[in-house]
Amino acid sequence: MNYKKHVIISGAVIAILAAMLVWLQTGLATTTLTMATTAVAPLSLLIWLFYSVSARRQWRLNHARAELSSSEQARLQAEQRLKDHEQIQSMVDSHIHGFLIAGESGHILTCNPALGNMFGYQPDELIGQPLEILLPPHILPTHQGLFDGYIQAHPRPNLFATRPVKGRHRNGQLIDIELSLSPIKSSAGVEVAATVVDIAGRLEKEREIRTFATAFQEAGEAMLILNPQMQILHVNESFKRMTGLTDPDLPLLTCADFLENSHRSGHFSVQKNFFNEHSEWSGQHVAIHKDGSRFPIQLSVCTSTGPHNQVEHLIMSFIDISELEDANRQLEKLALHDCLTGLPNRVLLKRLVEAAINRCGRRQNRFALMFIDLDNFKYINDAFGHMAGDEVLIKVAELLQGSLRSDDTVARLGGDEFVVIVEGLEQDDAVLQVSHKIMKKLNVPFSIRGESVRVTASIGICVYPTDGHDYDTLLRNADASMYRAKDSGKAGFHFYKQGYDREYAELIKLDFELHQAIETDQLYLVYQPQYDLISEEVVGVEALVRWNHPERGKILPNVFLPIAEKMSLLPALEEWVFRHACQQARQWQDSGVNFRKMAVNVTGARLQKGSFHNEFSHILQDTGCDPLSIEIEITEDFIVQRSEQSLRELNGIRALGITIAIDDFGTGYSSLSYLKDLPIDKLKIDRSFIQDLHLDSGSQKIITALVALARGLDLRIIAEGVENPEQVRFLIGKGCNEVQGFLYSQPVEAHEIEAQLGYVHALH
Repeated sequence: MNYKKHVIISGAVIAILAAMLVWLQTGLATTTLTMATTAVAPLSLLIWLFYSVSARRQWRLNHARAELSSSEQARLQAEQRLKDHEQIQSMVDSHIHGFLIAGESGHILTCNPALGNMFGYQPDELIGQPLEILLPPHILPTHQGLFDGYIQAHPRPNLFATRPVKGRHRNGQLIDIELSLSPIKSSAGVEVAATVVDIAGRLEKEREIRTFATAFQEAGEAMLILNPQMQILHVNESFKRMTGLTDPDLPLLTCADFLENSHRSGHFSVQKNFFNEHSEWSGQHVAIHKDGSRFPIQLSVCTSTGPHNQVEHLIMSFIDISELEDANRQLEKLALHDCLTGLPNRVLLKRLVEAAINRCGRRQNRFALMFIDLDNFKYINDAFGHMAGDEVLIKVAELLQGSLRSDDTVARLGGDEFVVIVEGLEQDDAVLQVSHKIMKKLNVPFSIRGESVRVTASIGICVYPTDGHDYDTLLRNADASMYRAKDSGKAGFHFYKQGYDREYAELIKLDFELHQAIETDQLYLVYQPQYDLISEEVVGVEALVRWNHPERGKILPNVFLPIAEKMSLLPALEEWVFRHACQQARQWQDSGVNFRKMAVNVTGARLQKGSFHNEFSHILQDTGCDPLSIEIEITEDFIVQRSEQSLRELNGIRALGITIAIDDFGTGYSSLSYLKDLPIDKLKIDRSFIQDLHLDSGSQKIITALVALARGLDLRIIAEGVENPEQVRFLIGKGCNEVQGFLYSQPVEAHEIEAQLGYVHALH
């Protein structure tokens, strides 16, 4: 009901009520009602006016109150909207990704700091700028067409990132980004909200993942990933190639299907609980091909763990080492056998003798050791040459093998020396029969290069356990007996008798004289140059000792060095050689002679006694020699011994700056795993392999293997005993670095070698 109707109705009601009141009070009759009404009218009008004014005032008051209430509500709503806007703006500003709103014109209306940081701007710098400021020039036409199409689309869709696009940093650098667009309706029209994500890091991770995936698939070694239950999850192509397994086979396979189980302690086991106690393992194992065949592998296994340190995956990799093991077996065979004759060499002989000692100890029986030395073999070499001499040695080896029983063994110690083991010896008659048979077969002339050659031998015999209880003693006594046979006129044999041999008396005499030679400077050094195979420049000299005996004249090293070794004179002799070599090196350094390196021979036994590097350090200080100009050559038997003391000595020598070479390499039985841990710089191929090149393909194979081994270990390699250009060409073809030998220069004294330094004949 509006205000006017309210006033009219209210006035009428009031007038009626006033008339009734007067009528009741006067008690007038009905006929007087009109008069009463007339009398009351002014009063009613007055009352009505008063009430209408009051009502209007009340209406205005209520209206004002209503407007005031509506205004307060609007104010509260406005404050709430402002708070909501600030909250939204705070969320946008704190968002890690870029955010902007653009109008239909393509200009930026607002943006957050993350967007500014991404493109190198402050947010205020971007407000009002066209979107093109954030894009590289080459995509602007495409961008404009896409943006116009989006603005004109009805309805406008939400567009989420489906592929990377390029943005442009303030400095002009391109940025990898992803865009997501959403339409926004506002009083100003339709706006576009864009979320911008910098995906450079993600793309880099994806590239890394692709790289790792490619490396995994294309790796030359087999690689696979398993779950903790040893079930295969992923494999690469090399795994399938090595095992013959295909993709359909893999989901049904576990680790036990392609690896042999091992029960050795600490060895990798295909049991599921193996990694409860191990986090990684590496070593040799055996793999199973799909066809059931076995092949050796070098296996590495590790685990990946989850956030609670639980094993989530097993990562395996392995390589097929069949060829390597075949090569090792071949190399072992070559290392244990004489390359010229194919007989067991010194290393294998020692093992065979020790095995015979063990058998005799169990069976309480005996065996004989026969030391055989060819008589006057030197004259065959001198008359017909070394190649003819090699043919003689090969023929002798065949004759010796044909003279023995099935249980007997013949070995070649080196040069023209052979050793025979005669087992199951009950009576001395057995060894006598073998000796006579050998003498008879050797006494028959045979043809070498069209010439008839007759060879005789002197044989020394000792019996285990009567004449010795170990290999060294037995060999020494057999050797002494052989010298007794030579002293008796050669071409015969002699049994060992304790305290009887004149040969040892001679050794004692020579031992005394060698002591004197060291003290009185009867010894002197000669030097044999070492040459680079390609440039033919001198890269070093090897110091070699000689003995000028006051009565016997010049005594060669092959005579007095064995005596020095037998009589424990080598340490004193080696110290003399090292001191004088350092003195000569210092003189050459002061004179400007560029000899590069001075190589000095040292025995492995010398290293085992300790304090070796300390003694050499004092000699270097005394002589003032630069240790960088010194190289020591150690015989290969040192490697076989694997002495920790020797290894410490070598490390001490290396710390002085001295380089280290392994001499006579290939003649012993070196452990390749131990060799790689030694602090060495060079391998020196033994001269026996070089001399046998023209006759023996085995020597060629060994040299090829040794050069490859040196390259694999990043070592230089030198060949000694080079005597003809054919040997040089072969060594060059195989990649040998350095050589020395009579083809280039014999060992000469110090005053002669200076003229040779820097000069060499063209030999190839």
